[in-house]
Amino acid sequence: MTATLSYQPSFTGFDQESADIFFCVNFGFCAPEDISTVTQARWLAPIVFSWVYTRTDHPIQPTHGYYLTTDLERAASWTGSDYQYLRMTMQGADFQTIEDGLVLGLRVRGGVVEPTRGTSFISNPDQRRDVIHPSKRFFAGGSQSVRGFGQNLLGPRVLVADQRQDCPDQSLEPCVRRLAAENPGAFDQRPRGGNAALEMSLELRQRLTDRWAFVLFLDGGGIWEDLSAIRAPTWTPGTGIRFLSPVGPLRLDIGYNPSGPTALPVVVSLEDGNLIELPNPVIFDPFTFDSPSLLTEIFRRFQIHFSIGEAF
Repeated sequence: MTATLSYQPSFTGFDQESADIFFCVNFGFCAPEDISTVTQARWLAPIVFSWVYTRTDHPIQPTHGYYLTTDLERAASWTGSDYQYLRMTMQGADFQTIEDGLVLGLRVRGGVVEPTRGTSFISNPDQRRDVIHPSKRFFAGGSQSVRGFGQNLLGPRVLVADQRQDCPDQSLEPCVRRLAAENPGAFDQRPRGGNAALEMSLELRQRLTDRWAFVLFLDGGGIWEDLSAIRAPTWTPGTGIRFLSPVGPLRLDIGYNPSGPTALPVVVSLEDGNLIELPNPVIFDPFTFDSPSLLTEIFRRFQIHFSIGEAF
């Protein structure tokens, strides 16, 4: 068991082109002057308490035992932080050997973050929002998370279109709806993150030889704006292979995304450089928008991940 209390001050800012969509959709700061203000460098200075309790037989490839982890963060004016929030994450995993070479693993991870009199950085009282630093919001999807989704693409997202490239000299709403119906791949998907998260994984690991292993998994989870918005998690099955190298398992996983059409907001980057969020969302369906064959649809739903180390 280890327990750590640390102070982690950092002076951090954003590139406007990478953060403009995030602040526009999540906090309503879409005007160039507002985006310029909220992306300026500021202090992020939380006090962090971390607790780890491990009863596994191996740090990289456990076959039995369990571990528990907890992280608590508090950032406030008295810690020297411009961003003010309270954040908690918890994780637990258990491993059981069913028979020689066959291991069942279970992992649950969750968290919540809440602003506490956070600074909006905007002088207009009608636009004031409690801004949480993007790195302190929760994201899910990817090789260490729900593997049926791409990196950070589970949960709230926004579709981004470029007026110059996608809708030159056209009315925006009809053009965007046409893109969604005929070519959803033209949109750039941006994760918005959320203030509440839950992830679960069930994994059956079968060692085949001294160097190779086979895995079946079922991942589930969700990202929500807050605790009151929690809904049923999304589940994604999959399979993978492992090459047990001297530096840890080399992992190839293929997850299957069973999700259906989703209503998502759209932000358009205008020709003059401004951003505008369209008043109505569009139905985003990258898998069945053109009534594909069953084989084509299945292939589109596969998500491939390659990484080093076990998922948990």
